[in-house]
Amino acid sequence: MNSTQTAESHVTDEAETHVWDDMTVEVALAVMTSARAGHLIVRDGDGRRTGLVTQAQLTGFRASSAYTDRVRLRDLSRPHRGLPRSGRPQPTAAPASPPNPFSLFPL
Repeated sequence: MNSTQTAESHVTDEAETHVWDDMTVEVALAVMTSARAGHLIVRDGDGRRTGLVTQAQLTGFRASSAYTDRVRLRDLSRPHRGLPRSGRPQPTAAPASPPNPFSLFPL
């Protein structure tokens, strides 16, 4: 990558909407709507880019049985068999499951 490409990607990166990974799915959707953005760049507590999430992903996840209003963006990047819901026992051994379709796409 040459210096021109680096400068261009830096400018593009600044123009995009960034959110923290501890933001809930519902709040992220509201930010995306107000920013009129098709996707959000997700950053961890140290400010590092950890992924990218689209409106279609968040809307699809919100319609799934795994959704609760407590799910945070960082939870979407973790492989899981379904997010635990309070008061429900979790199985000790579960059959292999397909990859999480709601995972954040690495950048």
